[in-house]
Amino acid sequence: MLKVSLVQGSALKKVIEVLRSVAREGEGVNFVFSSRGLSLLAGNPSERVMIFDFSLDDDMVTIEALHAVDYVKFIFQRQNQVYEIRMKKMSMDPDYQLHILEAEYRAIIETETPAILKMPSTVFLRFCSELTSIGDTVTIKIIEGAAEFSSKGELGTSIIVCREQNFDVNKTDGFMSCIQPEEAIFIEMNETASLTFSLMLMNSFTTAAPFTDTITVNILKDMPSMVEYKIGEMGYARLYLG
Repeated sequence: MLKVSLVQGSALKKVIEVLRSVAREGEGVNFVFSSRGLSLLAGNPSERVMIFDFSLDDDMVTIEALHAVDYVKFIFQRQNQVYEIRMKKMSMDPDYQLHILEAEYRAIIETETPAILKMPSTVFLRFCSELTSIGDTVTIKIIEGAAEFSSKGELGTSIIVCREQNFDVNKTDGFMSCIQPEEAIFIEMNETASLTFSLMLMNSFTTAAPFTDTITVNILKDMPSMVEYKIGEMGYARLYLG
């Protein structure tokens, strides 16, 4: 038997919203339980995830699964009300392994990442949305002190350059203006690096923008690069671009 309780259902609900946009039609959703917590791998964005529309931000969510039955039970509790939904499971594999080991991946990011970009999620969303009118893909190039977003299509090429802005002070036209932490653009680089990805895919993933202030782009060489939104204190939504 497997039983997991989440005190607040808001983080889980936000991750589900992202999966609904990014997931490919016709695939299942993998709930992966480990000592690090609960992970969801993108799957079919149909009725399998629609059940979380019943969840309010302050709901307590309990997930129960038994080997002897063919369904997973979701229990939503708020004050004196309890909602129970049973969803047919496709399979239950106790030996399932994540394709990317979290600890190993994190160690690589901390020691071997050519470039990291952190910026306001709403600005990143706007860049991707604007470039969609030009081409199907976008390339992010990290250079010293700046990030260059470019897209090429039949109508021509569009380039957007955003420069690093620390949240301490920002010098503009000789004036000093304060930059809030959520407005800062942070760039860390060991070398010039670039990443190209589908705008259709990224525009789906950026549905997570309203849930958090900042998006982080980790560009790697020998492993899939990672785009991450932090959700709540412990949750996150990640997109791996290989």
